[in-house]
Amino acid sequence: MLCDSKKNSPDKILHKWLVYLGYALAMLGVFVVLFMLFPELYLFWMGGVILFTLGSLMLVFKSLVAGEKAINYGGFASALIETDYRPQRLEDAKGNPMLFNNMGKEFFGEGNVFEKLVDNAIIDEATKNALTRLRTAYENLISEVIDVPLKMNKKDGGEEINWYRISVRPIFLRQVKLFGSLSVKKIKKDAYFLWSARDITAKKNLNDIFVQERKSVLDFLDYLPVGLYLLNDKKEIDYVNVKFAKWMGMEREDLMKRKISDMLVDGNEHDRDYWQGELYFKDDLGNVFSAMVFYLKFIEDGIYKTRAVVVRDVASGGDVRDELEIYKDKINWLFDRSPIGICFVDGSGKISKPNHVIADFLNTREDELIGKNILSFIKSEDKKVLDSNIKDVEQGRRNSVICDIHLDSDVVDKELVVSTCIIPCKKKYSAKGDVSDGLIIYFTDATKEKSLELQFAQAQKMQAMGQLAGGVAHDFNNLLTAMIGFSDLLLQRHSTGDPSFADIMQIKTNANRAAGLVKQLLAFSRQQPLRPEMIDVTENFAELNHMLNRVISEKIKLKYIHGNNLGFVKVDPVQFSQVIMNLVVNARDAILENDESGEVTITTSVAKIDEPTVFGSDTVPAGEFVVIDVRDSGCGISEENLSRIFEPFFSTKTNVVGSGTGLGLATVYGIVRQTDGFIKVDSKLGVGTTFSIHLPRYDEKIEMVKEEIKETENKPIMDRDEKIILSVEKRDEKIDNMGLNFILDAPKISADKEDGEIANVKILFVEDEDAVRAFGCRALKNRGYEVTECNSGENAVEALENDTEFDLLITDMVMPGMDGAKLSRIVREKIPNIKIILMSGYSEDIAKNGISENDDYEFMAKPFSLDVLANRVKNILKSS
Repeated sequence: MLCDSKKNSPDKILHKWLVYLGYALAMLGVFVVLFMLFPELYLFWMGGVILFTLGSLMLVFKSLVAGEKAINYGGFASALIETDYRPQRLEDAKGNPMLFNNMGKEFFGEGNVFEKLVDNAIIDEATKNALTRLRTAYENLISEVIDVPLKMNKKDGGEEINWYRISVRPIFLRQVKLFGSLSVKKIKKDAYFLWSARDITAKKNLNDIFVQERKSVLDFLDYLPVGLYLLNDKKEIDYVNVKFAKWMGMEREDLMKRKISDMLVDGNEHDRDYWQGELYFKDDLGNVFSAMVFYLKFIEDGIYKTRAVVVRDVASGGDVRDELEIYKDKINWLFDRSPIGICFVDGSGKISKPNHVIADFLNTREDELIGKNILSFIKSEDKKVLDSNIKDVEQGRRNSVICDIHLDSDVVDKELVVSTCIIPCKKKYSAKGDVSDGLIIYFTDATKEKSLELQFAQAQKMQAMGQLAGGVAHDFNNLLTAMIGFSDLLLQRHSTGDPSFADIMQIKTNANRAAGLVKQLLAFSRQQPLRPEMIDVTENFAELNHMLNRVISEKIKLKYIHGNNLGFVKVDPVQFSQVIMNLVVNARDAILENDESGEVTITTSVAKIDEPTVFGSDTVPAGEFVVIDVRDSGCGISEENLSRIFEPFFSTKTNVVGSGTGLGLATVYGIVRQTDGFIKVDSKLGVGTTFSIHLPRYDEKIEMVKEEIKETENKPIMDRDEKIILSVEKRDEKIDNMGLNFILDAPKISADKEDGEIANVKILFVEDEDAVRAFGCRALKNRGYEVTECNSGENAVEALENDTEFDLLITDMVMPGMDGAKLSRIVREKIPNIKIILMSGYSEDIAKNGISENDDYEFMAKPFSLDVLANRVKNILKSS
């Protein structure tokens, strides 16, 4: 949460310096006037003028600094809205949208919100009232929240109806006006409106189910073949079922709030806490009938109430007993056959009567549960909670309690999350007739619901992290392009023997290492290009064996156990090797955590999953999978860390030298999921960890059409001379988190124009990042090209109005305003034969969104070096 200090917030600081500046300028004016009125004291007035002039200049500088901070401070509002998982839209008092996140843009659109809601709403009386309340609140500048059903478009083109909770909240920004007409500062209130939406379809469905179940219970009671009524503390009827109302010859509504004594022949009602016997009732026509009545008093909200069961026309004691036996059997049947667990307990939690569902939950027989304490079956961390809730209800501090608990798997031999409801069962009679208190506990299996909640929360978190990682990777690629590019320009003037060469090489080397980290972020966010092939896993491990043995310690034994008839998997071989390498390196570090020897075992097998299975936050569909297990005998992972190990920058390594960036397992997760695979982890402290990769299995090797690898794709950005220097300086550098050295190899950087360079070529270079644009234009100008640079798509279109004699367009894909895809289409219309190179910090698959497959263009991924840029330009210009 961001906390805004009224005293130290940037806007308040800016306001303070502006006020001081106003006073200083006013005093400066006063001294100038005094100087003109009393020139004989010119030395004194001149000193004041100089003093306040200097003070004003200082305050101007401080105001500029504070203004810059206030501008950056204002960006937090945009960031908070854009990162919210709910649709959000901020608009001004006229309804013009000012700010919204991606979901808000899709949900609310850019037009009038009310028109959008009316067009998509399922209109009925309740919806009309809700929309009217929302509009009234909007017009009166107050907050409002409504629930409405909306028609939403599905991805397959159809429509579905979902419930949404729409809220509007006015926001008042106090804008400070200096030098107003009446005072030094004048406050003006401007109203803005924050719209928000949340999908409540699932909650609405659950509420409907609850209402339906409650209605079913009430219907069951209403139409029982015996009479039921409920009396308040004044002996007035609060509830009566259909059967009793029929016996009395009246409507149920007419019986409400009538005293029960008015319906008895003698007018007397027994006033004991528990009573059973025969009473005589008179109906609305004055007819009298006898009935057996069973009374039970109880306390609800501190008020004594009475429940009564009425059995009419009992002929004899034997008939009554027979009837009671029948009803007793029915009640027992309802108790025993209930789909939820029910048990009676005393104030300490000792079980007096369980049903069979409770017995199934606790993995024992019903008769064995009697006398045992319910707390003995609960996990230790939940025992205090349940015991406290039982005592609160038993002692009357709470009427009922609902809580979730975990059963002790060591006792019941299964992992279950149980939702419990505890209610009082007051005034329960024992065989001797004395009164004793008790409780009823209802058990419902909530394991699947809790699992789904955790999966949903984890999936949302991983999705948000992926989006964040992708965005960070894109921005870093822009920075790294400039760092690598300007390093290349410096290397043109500083050769191997130059004292500055090693320093420049250090800058370029670390920029390349940062580029490797960015690739891992793209892998986690599933935004890297893959070139899948059908491979045999066993053969692939035979090729990987040498590399794995190089990264494993001499204290650790690497063992393989291969299954038969594995078939084939469709993966990118390079990325698959990276996944295995990361897991083996992690296994090695886990074993060496305590400076011990151990064993890493890689097992391959085939598994058939008959029904969808949950792996963490992912659900694996049914089918056949090739399973690759990487098992180590290391220190293991604690339970609290298991849910976070795939998060980027999270690491459990503490004693490992060069413990890495925390991107290894995040990269593994991203690559496996992008390959339509799944990964799960099982770990136990002090025993070891097993990572299991499940990849879809193919019986036959399907020939795949490989995409042509572009000339500079993955082309390294250091030459052999640089590599030699780097290898001497970093001879002892260890293998990084990826388990692979960043191998660099490229043509020597040269400022000379190469043979065959095309002369008289005009290039339009469009890039919104100043550093990238400066490097690219300077590099191309050094090669003899005529370059026109633009910082936006709009500026490039303006440049085309004056000159259309361009041979090549180089443009970034992601720019504010007009993006590279739209710009390339406009340029192609004006100059049909122009060559186009698209640049992006994202992968080609992500960046080319909006570009038709038929469009003729080249793609160049950031970061790139000077020679990569020059060679790509030369090659595309030479191509026909």
